[in-house]
Amino acid sequence: MSDTELDWQQLARVVGMGGSRHDGEALNAVRLADRMIREVGLTWEDLLAPYAQLQIAVEAARVLLDENTSLQAELERQRTNGGFLVEWREVGTVPESRSQLVLDRAGSTASFKISSHPCLVTLPRFVV
Repeated sequence: MSDTELDWQQLARVVGMGGSRHDGEALNAVRLADRMIREVGLTWEDLLAPYAQLQIAVEAARVLLDENTSLQAELERQRTNGGFLVEWREVGTVPESRSQLVLDRAGSTASFKISSHPCLVTLPRFVV
C-alpha cells in the first residue's frame, strides 16, 4: 500500500454515483472509484475482504455467546439443585485424598493414582 490514504467518504460518494440513471455518469463513477482504490495500492478484493472476515468473527462470537449462556445455565442449575459441584474456590493441585473423594462422589469404586491422570492434577478444589 502506498503512503496515500484512501478517502473513504469520497469513495462512498463516488460509488453511490454508480447507481445513476445516466449510463455515462455511472460508468465514470465506477472508473473513478477503481482509480481511487488502485492509487493507494489496493484492489477491490482488499477492500471487501474485511467484510467477509467480520462475518466469520461475528458468527464465532455468536457460537461462543450461546456456549457461554448454556454453561451459565448449567452452573446455576448445579448451584440451585445441590449438584456435584457445590462451591468452587480455586484451581490448583488436587491431593490424593481429594482424588478419591471425586471418585466417591461420582459413584465409582475404581482406584487410581492422581499422577497417572495428568488432567486431574488441576481439578478445582471444592468445599465438602
